[in-house]
Amino acid sequence: MAAAVMVCVHQNTEIGSGIAPTVDEAEHGERDMRSRKCRSRVAPPPPKAYYGAKGAPMYPRLKRLIGSILIVILVIVYAVAATLVAETRLAQSGTLAHFTYFLFSGLLWVLPAMLIVKWMYGAPKKPS
Repeated sequence: MAAAVMVCVHQNTEIGSGIAPTVDEAEHGERDMRSRKCRSRVAPPPPKAYYGAKGAPMYPRLKRLIGSILIVILVIVYAVAATLVAETRLAQSGTLAHFTYFLFSGLLWVLPAMLIVKWMYGAPKKPS
């Protein structure tokens, strides 16, 4: 259910906003409120759902939670895999080979992470 907030047009103040009334408003009370041109403003609807592969709704908060968990898993698995490759392949290599390998492997994880972030913040797809 949408929460309604009363807005007075000529003063652009919200009734019930927690702001203390002025002396003039306190003296006139209800009569002053009825004489103003007040209207009810309804809160905006909740965000539209994103749709998954089978048309089930996927909300932005859920996508961001799933994406964040996937990025953490990606970084952990990638770090372990890169370290194992470095130990097995580069054990007898020189400093320049280690530097080059870790430079490229340190930047390579960004590509799959970018795809996850693109999915997390992508526009919703309409169900077909």
